[in-house]
Order: sequence, then C-alpha cells, then structure tokens
Amino acid sequence: MPTGNIILDIAVVLLLLYGIRSGWRRGLFGVILKSGAGILSTVLAVSFFRRFGEYLSENLLLSPIRERISNGVTSVVGDTPTAEELVASLPRGLANVSGLFGVELDTIAADAVNGGERAVSKFIDGASSAVSGLLGMAIAFFAIFLGSYILIKLFSRPFSRLLMSVPVLGFVNRLLGLAVGLAISCLLSWILVQLVALVADLASLDFFSVETAWVSGMLYRVFPLAKLLG
Repeated sequence: MPTGNIILDIAVVLLLLYGIRSGWRRGLFGVILKSGAGILSTVLAVSFFRRFGEYLSENLLLSPIRERISNGVTSVVGDTPTAEELVASLPRGLANVSGLFGVELDTIAADAVNGGERAVSKFIDGASSAVSGLLGMAIAFFAIFLGSYILIKLFSRPFSRLLMSVPVLGFVNRLLGLAVGLAISCLLSWILVQLVALVADLASLDFFSVETAWVSGMLYRVFPLAKLLG
C-alpha cells in the first residue's frame, strides 16, 4: 500500500474518533449549540452591523479621523493640490487601513480636484466620511458577532449541564450527540478524501492511490468526485 494511503487512513480514523468523542462528550444539544452559536451570531451581526456601524462612525470615529486627515493634508499640500498629492499627504497608517477596507482614496481625491474650488476641504470631508463609515461597519460586525457568540455560549452552558445530569435524558442526549458527531466527522472525512483524490489525480502523484486505501477508500467510493470532474 502506498505511504500516502496509510497517512490518509490514519488522518481519517483520527477525525472519525474525534467526532465520536466530541459528540458523546457534548451531547446533541452541545453539538447543535457549537454549530448554531456561530450561525446565529453571524445572522445577528449581518442584521444589525449597519445601524451600529453608522452610530460608531458618526459619534466616535468621524471626528478624530477627520482631524487626523485634516492635520496631514493641510500641513503638506498647497491651495491647488493634485489628486496624487492629496493621497500622499495622508498619514501612512490611515492610508493602509483605508486600503485594507477598500476605500478608494484615489477616486475621492480625483473627484475633489475636479470639483474646482475647495478641493482640500472636499477631500477631507469625503475621505474622513468613507474611512470612518467602513471602519465603523467592520468594528460593528465583529463586535456583534463576538459579543453574541459569547453570550449564547454563557447562557446555554448551564442548561446543557442540567440536561446532561438527568439520567435518561442525559444518556439519550449523549447518544444522539455521538451519532451527529460521527455523521459530521464522516462528512468532513469524505471532503478531505475527495480533495486529496482530486489533487492526486490532477498532479499525477504516485504515492497516493485512494481507490486501494482501506478506510479512505470506502469513503472515496461513495462518490468519486475526482473521476466525475476528470
């Protein structure tokens, strides 16, 4: 048997054992909670990050960002600057953050210059509004996601422990958790095997022959993605 098959079989077995152990230890409620907490937190973040982001931008971020941009721009450029001079006058850290969040400073600067008079003031207003807005949205999304995730985990943990302590319900909860954990680990193992088989087929690797492997071979034969795409 090729060495790659042995390594892949060991990885699959370890993944299956982890799914069984994690499912039994957490129980059905814990397994659902582990997946559901992230999903629910994402839904809450997507639903409310815009309003919270606008609040952060208008009340906390806009003023200091505007002041920092204004200090940098007015101390470097003259009365009739070019768009390149306006962008280059920004503090480097602020420019890097703006680029990270997709703020098109070149476009804002070009619009300000093409607008005629008060180009510097227009650039300061446009850049500070765009930077504070996107930065506020990003902070709001991560804050809502992380905060709701922690709260969901904290409030649900006592209920999960109580459920585990009930003799019959606790055993059923563990047994169902084991089944779900095994099913999830089987799915992840199947994805892993299919990806390895696909890469091995495309790259013509000799040290992998998933079809002849023991554990991973059974998962591969369920639905051979590599052959389907090939």
